[in-house]
Amino acid sequence: MLAANEPAVVAGKAASISYTRLLRVLDVAVLGSLATLVLFTVSKHEPWADEAQSWLLARDLGWWRLIFSELRYEGHPGVWHTILWVAIHIFHVRYEMLGYLGGMFAIGGLAVLIFLAPFPRVLRYLIATSYFFVYQYAVIARSYELLPLLAFLAAYLFRKRTASPVLFAMTLSLLAHVSIHGTVIALALGVPYGLRTWRRWPQLATGARRRVTIAGLVFGVALMFLVVVLYPPPDTVAMAEAGTFTFQQHAQKTLFGVAGSICDFPLASLLVLILACIWSYERGSLLVLIIGMCGTGLIYGFLRGAQHHQGLILLSLVTGLWVGWPSPEEQAALQGHSLYLHRIVLVTFIFVFAWQLRWSYTAIRNDWAGSYSGARDTAMFLKSVHADEAGCSGFLYWTVGVQPYFPHNIFENLGGPSAHAYIHNSVSYAEQINNLRYSQLKSRFLVFSFAKRLAQVEPLIQLVNEHGYRLVYYANGSAFFKDRAGEPQLYLVFERVDPD
Repeated sequence: MLAANEPAVVAGKAASISYTRLLRVLDVAVLGSLATLVLFTVSKHEPWADEAQSWLLARDLGWWRLIFSELRYEGHPGVWHTILWVAIHIFHVRYEMLGYLGGMFAIGGLAVLIFLAPFPRVLRYLIATSYFFVYQYAVIARSYELLPLLAFLAAYLFRKRTASPVLFAMTLSLLAHVSIHGTVIALALGVPYGLRTWRRWPQLATGARRRVTIAGLVFGVALMFLVVVLYPPPDTVAMAEAGTFTFQQHAQKTLFGVAGSICDFPLASLLVLILACIWSYERGSLLVLIIGMCGTGLIYGFLRGAQHHQGLILLSLVTGLWVGWPSPEEQAALQGHSLYLHRIVLVTFIFVFAWQLRWSYTAIRNDWAGSYSGARDTAMFLKSVHADEAGCSGFLYWTVGVQPYFPHNIFENLGGPSAHAYIHNSVSYAEQINNLRYSQLKSRFLVFSFAKRLAQVEPLIQLVNEHGYRLVYYANGSAFFKDRAGEPQLYLVFERVDPD
């Protein structure tokens, strides 16, 4: 009887192998399509001021001063800046390649998601094509592009328990040194991992205990190093905005950030989160979800939350789901309310990420067709009139966006060629770049940058005209966000009517 069935068994195994290979080919095809989409969008994207600021910090400073002196004014740890420093000083990468450099890390994160995540393929693909993972943290070249890659790797290693604790700790350490949000996600994974390991400590072999101890030391040293790098100086302006809000405004902003990370509808987002918490409690991963989402949400609302930071709250949610998602064997054993709850969670998040596809489509379409920032166009105009040689002054923070297109600082009022080109986020430097004294205007060209539309700055244009200048060029941009145009980015260039 067994012999008679043997051909059928062999045929079944062959069919299963062929089906598995077909799915792998599909995974590769999806990743290849998304990589092409990301890199093509990068080719259309104009870097904005924050992208330029990180580049200039790495370009103009030695690594030691960058990490141990300047980054405390930025409020960001040094992994991204170290990558840029190496790219610039060792490999001589040009500014035009910045987006491609960041995009490759983002594609790496998508690869980890598509090939290693425990979710069903339909959910993996939808997460990978959602707005924050295929555009905001893939095309915009900032440190946040590193977070999905490292958070997903850490979640994957978390599920392996004590198999690779040192590698897990190293991944958490890098994650913590990308941004303060990454630190929260690293703690959200590290604390539950440590608690679970502590409970299992008596059952661990000597070698496993040694590896776990080394892992704990690695992560602990990384956290202490983080404090050394980021301990805020008294004259920083990095967190100045947070001190201007009331508690109610902070709470409202937190709610807005959490809702914006899911679907922009507060009530619907709250229901999704309640469902995720109930499911995570049953799966034993609630602590990961709570630490991650509460931490990133409170950072958004109480410390430093711009719209593009909403995706970091979403990243903590996906990481929590990843940690708690049942294996195929566990799914096969689900019964009763546990089975129905898991199915409801799966369908809910399929709808959530399917909803976010419209954000992806609109933002990418806008970046293809429009200008994200007026910085590059303004820099090209300044080059065409040799403004850096004729004399040029710059005012307000976003003028930093034009600086990477020149080999040195082009603004006379900010120190000229002998000074650094980045914005030093101290109180005194902020006063210097924001303080416009019309009686001291001597440069042939003046450059202004605003988060406003042209019609909103007509009074300033008139005042500058009255002091012997005329508007000779302006460039508009919009920091495309989801399905909206986003914050405007306007650049104005004035020239003296009588430069002599």
